[in-house]
Amino acid sequence: MPTHDPAGRFDRPSALQSARSSPPLRYDPTGRPGPIQPPGEIEGPGDATATLLSLVPELHAAYLELVALADDDPGPAAVFAELAALVAGWLATVGEAQPALDRAFRALEAVAEDASEEALELVGYAFFDNLSPDHQRAAQRWIGPSTRSVMEVLDG
Repeated sequence: MPTHDPAGRFDRPSALQSARSSPPLRYDPTGRPGPIQPPGEIEGPGDATATLLSLVPELHAAYLELVALADDDPGPAAVFAELAALVAGWLATVGEAQPALDRAFRALEAVAEDASEEALELVGYAFFDNLSPDHQRAAQRWIGPSTRSVMEVLDG
């Protein structure tokens, strides 16, 4: 069950709204890791969401649930918040979850490298604001330079 408002009824800055107007991408909902595979069963995730889905197959089931609950358009902030909930759980079992954590933070780094306002909003606010300070400290070893820059902008 999502740990946030699946209908996306929270404030979204204009940068988040722009992701909704980007051309639809397709992904492989079967969970096979790797690049985005056309054609998939669901259209619509923006670039940032597609990056997460292509690199973190563990997110697919939660994404499909969000899609069903949000009339096929959960919005990227909801997907990043759901990833934060997964990562928080994985941080509690680092040994077992090491590969999933590696993929999740690689995906966040790929989005953060964009250095856009949208990347700042999604990685900084939608993801890191949904992790407790303890989880943020536990995640330090996975945080890449672009993701760290996002965090510094938010802290400064």
